[in-house]
Amino acid sequence: MKKIMKRVKIFFTTNWYLKILAVVLASVTFFTIERSTRFEVSYTIPVEIKIEETGLAILEQDTRKIEVVFRGTQEDLRKLQPENLRAVIKPTGTLQTSEPSKLKIYPKNIDAGRFVKIVDIIPSYVNITFSEEGTKQVFIAKPQTVGKPFFGVAELEYSPNYTVVTGPEQRLPSLNILATEPVDIDGRVASFSKTVKILHANADWISEVNPEYVTVKVNIISKHETKIFEDLPIKIVSNPNSKNSAMVMPQTANVTLQAREEIINKIVKDEISIFVDVTSFTETGEYEVPLSIFLPEDEDINKTVEPSTVKITFKAGTE
Repeated sequence: MKKIMKRVKIFFTTNWYLKILAVVLASVTFFTIERSTRFEVSYTIPVEIKIEETGLAILEQDTRKIEVVFRGTQEDLRKLQPENLRAVIKPTGTLQTSEPSKLKIYPKNIDAGRFVKIVDIIPSYVNITFSEEGTKQVFIAKPQTVGKPFFGVAELEYSPNYTVVTGPEQRLPSLNILATEPVDIDGRVASFSKTVKILHANADWISEVNPEYVTVKVNIISKHETKIFEDLPIKIVSNPNSKNSAMVMPQTANVTLQAREEIINKIVKDEISIFVDVTSFTETGEYEVPLSIFLPEDEDINKTVEPSTVKITFKAGTE
């Protein structure tokens, strides 16, 4: 006993100042590390139930999002990507379909990295009611559109029209139609195709949709208007230096124009010219000549004239 006390006395009296310094440094180091890892942040993340037992589906789930408090250094907490965080629970054992199951959510269910500690989970339990799994073919609604094309109207074709939904048998009879993501057609000038996802946010009990996407073909169709201009005079185009003469019968014609509404509304009667060209004629006689139409701007305009041909009585003169 005396030897032990002597050793204790020697321990505290020999180099005592160095030992005190070591204790002080260790304490400072400990509290520095403790303070540097005391930062906390909380995120709301989804709860995902993965059923490994075939033939079962989730009928009811009372908690789909939880609040999780993470602790760590500022650097480690900055590395967290909240959009990728989720609590993944894999139920084990024999799953009952007759009554709800209470599943605890552990920190190990959340992959937050090695250096971040999970200090709180609210709530820490999720109640699940399981059901027998079934499948059903469900109709896909015609996709909705957002915006308006630059001109004309948009007509949609989409495929497939049906998808196969997997989920609890009790829920499937009430599901008859599913919508898709909308298709943005704002300002479009040409037809195009796009793949959109089938939506089922209001039926979160669905465990699988196959296929998950539909292909939409958007046809941009110009909306045409028709406008008729009647009794327009027929002009004769001839060589101004010649002494030839020509007479046209009939002397007026009707013009029908088809174009997009915004184009055709800008056209006025005085801008339309109907004419026959006799500059190449050299011999006296009667001719049947097609009528021509002139418009200052005639792009994307369909033009017809009635009658399409007229009779020309041509008399050759002398130069």
